[in-house]
Amino acid sequence: MRDAYDLIVVGAGPAGSAAAAFAAMRGLSVLLVDRARFPRDKVCGDGVGSGTLSVFDRMGVTEKLEALSPQRIDSLLVSAPDRTSMVGRDPGVPGRRGYGYVIPRKVLDNVIFRHAAGFPGVDALQGFAFTDFLREKGGIAGIRGVLAGAAVEVRGRFVAGADGVHSA
Repeated sequence: MRDAYDLIVVGAGPAGSAAAAFAAMRGLSVLLVDRARFPRDKVCGDGVGSGTLSVFDRMGVTEKLEALSPQRIDSLLVSAPDRTSMVGRDPGVPGRRGYGYVIPRKVLDNVIFRHAAGFPGVDALQGFAFTDFLREKGGIAGIRGVLAGAAVEVRGRFVAGADGVHSA
């Protein structure tokens, strides 16, 4: 682990891992942290839309996902308890696939995290519990957290929150 990073990303799900990967592709030093250890499961959706696959293409991770033989989807049915329902179909945008995938989040997040962690310039810490921002001179200078029971402070030029609905 370095003394300071260009970017610290808190949360290593698909959004955080993508942020880390794209920053590293541009030559930035990145610290990617998550309180969980991968593979880990998430409650929310297993659906990956065609627009997301375009992002995964740019990250270079699509081949790894396709090697898992995911279920392809091009539409979905949403129904409510009152029996109201709606069908949505992929709009077929030029330059994008006309389908998405269903991949369990435990599998998807692990593949994307490991892919992002493999980029030069990315340090990835699992089991890092974010506790607060490191504040200096009226601004955010990094993060504080707990790793393996020890308090840790890490400096960064920028901090991105990708840790979900309860993000600080």
